[in-house]
Amino acid sequence: MPSSGNRAASALFLAFLLAASSVNSQTLTLADVRASTQQHVPAILRAIAANRVAAGERDAANGAFDLVFAGDSYNRLGGFWDGRVQTFKATKPVSDYGASIYSQYRLSEGNFPIYEDEFFTNTGGQFKLGVLFSLLRDRDIDARRFALADAEFSLRASEFELMLVRIGLAQEATIAYWRWAAAGQRLAIYRRLLTNALDRNVGLEREVREGARAAIFLTENQQNINRRRALVVRAERDLALAANVLSFYWRDSDGDMRTPVAGQLPMMLQQVLPTAEPETAAEVNARLESVLARHPELGVLRNAIDRSRVRIALRENSLMPRLDGYVEFAHGVGAIAEGGRSRDSTDTVVGLNFSVPIARREARARLTQERDRLSALEFQALEAADRIEQALVAFGFQRFYARELYDLATQEVAQLQTLQNAERQRFAAGASDFFLVNVREENAANSEISLLNARLDAVIADVNFEAATLDFEALDLEL
Repeated sequence: MPSSGNRAASALFLAFLLAASSVNSQTLTLADVRASTQQHVPAILRAIAANRVAAGERDAANGAFDLVFAGDSYNRLGGFWDGRVQTFKATKPVSDYGASIYSQYRLSEGNFPIYEDEFFTNTGGQFKLGVLFSLLRDRDIDARRFALADAEFSLRASEFELMLVRIGLAQEATIAYWRWAAAGQRLAIYRRLLTNALDRNVGLEREVREGARAAIFLTENQQNINRRRALVVRAERDLALAANVLSFYWRDSDGDMRTPVAGQLPMMLQQVLPTAEPETAAEVNARLESVLARHPELGVLRNAIDRSRVRIALRENSLMPRLDGYVEFAHGVGAIAEGGRSRDSTDTVVGLNFSVPIARREARARLTQERDRLSALEFQALEAADRIEQALVAFGFQRFYARELYDLATQEVAQLQTLQNAERQRFAAGASDFFLVNVREENAANSEISLLNARLDAVIADVNFEAATLDFEALDLEL
C-alpha cells in the first residue's frame, strides 16, 4: 500500500499537470529554444571558454617574439684597476631564418687589465647593431616558431570544436522541441477520444434508464473509458518527460533550466510539410563536395594533420647541423678615452658558428613516431569523409521517404475520419452498434497519431539533414 508521502507526491504531481494544462502562457517558439541553447547551455559555455584559453595560449606564444631589454653593470670597487662599464641591450626575435636583431650601447670609465680591454669605449660610449640568423638548423622552424604554430593549431581546433558543439546542440534542441510539441498533440488527441467516450456515456445512461438499451452497454463503455483514460495518462507521462528533456535546452538568463508547460505548446499539426523532390546526381555531388570542404569534424582532422606535419618539420630540423651567422656593426661616440685610438672606429664583423649533432637516436625515433602518427591521421580523415558521405546520403533518403509516409498518413486520416463520421450518423439513426462506433473512433484517432508520428519523423529527418549539410541558416546559427 502506498505511503502517505507517496500519495502526497502523486497529488502534487497531478496538481502540477492540471495547472500546467490550464496555464495560458505565451507559445514557446523554436527560435526561443534555439537562442537559449546557444547562449546558456553549459556545453556551449565550456567550448567558448576552451576557445578563449586557446586564444590566450596563442597570444602567449607570440610573446616569444617580444622585444627584450637587458642591462648589465660591471664595477671594480677595489684593487689596482678601477674600470667600470655599463651595458644596455635590446633584442627583437623575428620569424624569418630564426633571426634576432639586437642593438647595444656600452659606456666605460677607468682602466681595465689587458685581458678585459674589450670593455674600453670612447667617452660617449659605443653603439652596436647586429643580426643573428640560422642557415641550416632553425632556419625554417625552431622552438619559438613551432610553439606559435602549435598554438595557432590549438586555436583552430577549438574553433572547429565550438562549431561542432553549436551544430550538435542546435540539432538536439530542435528535435527535443518537436518531440515535446508532438507529445502535447498526442495528449490532445487522446483527451478528445476520452471526451467522446464520456459524452457517449451520458447518453447511454439515459437510454439505459429509459429501457432503450441494455445495461451491458454501460459496462462496455466504462471499459472503453478506462482504456482511453490509460492512454491519456501515458500521454501525460510522455509530455512531462518530453518537457523535462526540453528544459535542458530552454534556460533563463542565469542559465537555469526551465520546464515548459502545456499552455506554451505550439500547434504542430497545422504546419504543412513541403514535398521533397528527389535530387539529381549532380546536385548530390555538389552538396557533398561543399559539405566535405566545410565540415568541422574533417576540419579538426585536417588541422591535426597540418599540426603533425609541423611536428615532423621540427623533428627533421633537430637532425640538421647548425650553421649560424651574424653580422655586427659597432661605432664609437665621443672623444678617445683610456682605450686609445683603436676604440675610435666603425667596425663591421661577420661570423659563422658551426656544430653537428652526433647522438641522434632519440631524434630519429621521434621523427619516425611522428610520421606514423601522420599516417594514422590521414587514414582517420579518409574514414571520417566516407562516414560523413554515407550519413549524408542516408539522411537524404530518410528525408524523402519520411515525406512519402507523411503524405500516405494524411490520406489515411481523411479516409478514416470520413468512416468515423458516417458510423456516428448510422449509430444516431439506430443503424449501427456501439462496438462499431468505438472501432471507427479509435481507428480515426490512431490514424491521427500515425500522422503525428509521420510528421515528427519528417521534421526530425529535416533537422538531421540540415545538420549534416551544415545548413546554418536553417538551424538559426551564425558561424
